[in-house]
Amino acid sequence: MPGYYLAPGWTVRDVAAHLGPWLAEAEIQLERMSAGTYEGHDIDIDALNAAFLEAMRDQPWDVAWTQANAGRTRMLQEWYALREQTDEAAWWVRKSGPEHYAEHLGRLREWVDELIRRRAEATGSTTPDPDGLAADLNAESTG
Repeated sequence: MPGYYLAPGWTVRDVAAHLGPWLAEAEIQLERMSAGTYEGHDIDIDALNAAFLEAMRDQPWDVAWTQANAGRTRMLQEWYALREQTDEAAWWVRKSGPEHYAEHLGRLREWVDELIRRRAEATGSTTPDPDGLAADLNAESTG
């Protein structure tokens, strides 16, 4: 897969702007399942990544965050509205949600560590993570 979605140059906004369209796409596919017009998940992931990247390129944080949350909410609404939660429907939920989040978790951990380091430098703290944020993040991802 192309490295554009794992690139260290991405910001948290970029990741939210990347995840949101995938959540929205899952909602669309689940809606198609309900309507009987679903055609399967034989998709070009790289082409969709490129299209989503272009569509969200200039959107500010609040738009990216709102879109990601709305996409997740609508996807879950469609998931629970399905008459039958099939393997195909579950594939879309996993692909756009937990499996997709896991792809970006390493980079998000790096950002947390960087922000904690910056805060320690800015405050002159000798305890880089006085609130235990990094430990909390690691516990959530492994627990």
